[in-house]
Order: sequence, then C-alpha cells, then structure tokens
Amino acid sequence: MDWEVLYYQSERGESPVEEFLLSLSDKARAKCLSYIDQLEQFGNRLPSNFASKIEDDLWELRPEFGGVEHRFFYFTFVNRQIVIVHAVKKKSQKLKPSDIATAQERIVQVRRREAQRQQEQEKSHESQIPPAVRSRTNREES
Repeated sequence: MDWEVLYYQSERGESPVEEFLLSLSDKARAKCLSYIDQLEQFGNRLPSNFASKIEDDLWELRPEFGGVEHRFFYFTFVNRQIVIVHAVKKKSQKLKPSDIATAQERIVQVRRREAQRQQEQEKSHESQIPPAVRSRTNREES
C-alpha cells in the first residue's frame, strides 16, 4: 500500500463520507470501495476514468454503478495521505458549486485542525482538539 486513505471527520466526530458509503446498496458500496482501494494503491496516478483534478488541490474519484455516478472529493495531505472530504451522487453533467465549496471548506478545516493538534502535541504531548481525519474502517471485502 503506497498511500493511506483517510476520511474527513467533523469536530463532533461524525464522518459524512462513511455515512454516505453506508447509505449505498451493498453492490454500489463495494464498487466505490474498490475505487478507494485503487486510490490507496496508486494515489494521483489513476487514469482519468477513475479520478480527475477539479481545481487547485481538489480531486474527484469517479466510481459508477448501475447508471449512477458517485463522486468522492479528496486532496493529498502529509506523508502520502489522501483525505476524502466529501461524497455525493452526481445527478447532473456538471459538479454542483456547493459540493465543491463544501469540499474546499473541509480541506481548510482539516489543515487548520491538524496543524493546531500538532502544535498542542508538541507543547504538552496531548491535544484537546478532535482529529480532523479518521482511518478507513470499511474496506472492500474479498
């Protein structure tokens, strides 16, 4: 495994990406998780039918199942980490500006909170700031 894929986590400990995955049918979820597994293996070297750059440091993973397109918005973080910050079912030809804005805001939150956590940990070896990311718990079952 070349990269580590993490999911965005709110300050309340919620993971909208995990919640999105759990809302899918078993087969659709398996297809999405297989794409996430590919992302974990190849990072941003995936072909454009799997992933593409949206803007700046925001990328999209592009699984499709049963005629429904899913989008997972992500960015690359430190130490070969990829953080998936938002996920949607794509219902029109273009991505919604509100989905892009949500993803960009969460990227800002991740960077800010993780920098604050690191500063606190350097000072006192413990941080009161909740983590902005969480490890993947739902992997594709073989």
